[in-house]
Amino acid sequence: KVDHHPNEDPYGDFMIVEPSISSTSELWASIVLRDDNDLQMNDEAAKCFFLGIVGDTGRFLYDNTTRDTMQIAGELLNYDFPASDLMQESNTQTISQARLQAYVLQNMKLSAQGTVNSVYISQDLLQSLDLTANETYQIVQIPGTIEGVITWVTFIEQPDGKVRCRIRSKGPVINHIAAQHDGGGHEKASGANVYSSEEKDELLAQLGEVAMKYRRDQFFD
Repeated sequence: KVDHHPNEDPYGDFMIVEPSISSTSELWASIVLRDDNDLQMNDEAAKCFFLGIVGDTGRFLYDNTTRDTMQIAGELLNYDFPASDLMQESNTQTISQARLQAYVLQNMKLSAQGTVNSVYISQDLLQSLDLTANETYQIVQIPGTIEGVITWVTFIEQPDGKVRCRIRSKGPVINHIAAQHDGGGHEKASGANVYSSEEKDELLAQLGEVAMKYRRDQFFD
């Protein structure tokens, strides 16, 4: 097991788990690039590791980006692959995905305190746009771009009726909340599932509590 998620599910005879590292791609690249082993980096591997780091750091936006992350990404750029072209391609979306983003901007629900933002994406909406739940990844960060928002969540209805939650935070730890709703993940980026409107409201209330505590703590600091 080689992973950068919290090690809540240990398995395997050999295990390297480093939650402080931005991505499993960074972890693997750091291993392959070392001089104390027989592993050899090549252009294809460097391309894949670089794109993995770019994806998991949100193009180096998130605070999981460290000096080591940038150093390893820089070393990978020494190999022969079209980094700029590939990053442009990964940022390209279909017209249906663009329309979904427009829907999110028009239908976000901001909490009374302005610290929690959310949006609900139904199966009916996805079907009308001819999109699957897996094609909604580009909207995850949008609710967090609003001034004052500390935590946010996108609710994506699945074909089986379950609602997948993508939870994000600009400061407070939220993975313990995700764990209470059939989920888990990183401290500031987690996934969960809710099975009723009541559970959805409960999750939003919990996010509101940690967001307000975080804002108070920041104010008094």
